[in-house]
Amino acid sequence: MVVVIYFSRAGQNKQYGVTQYINVGNTALVARKLAQRLACSVEALQTLPH
Repeated sequence: MVVVIYFSRAGQNKQYGVTQYINVGNTALVARKLAQRLACSVEALQTLPH
């Protein structure tokens, strides 16, 4: 069984020195493309709430 597992942080991120809100982190985008190429599933690691 092949699966791509990733951790990506969406939300407030700095891009070009400016704080911006993004819905999907860059790692998530790459993981989804990789899983599509490999024809496998993709799962995100989640942090526990405080």
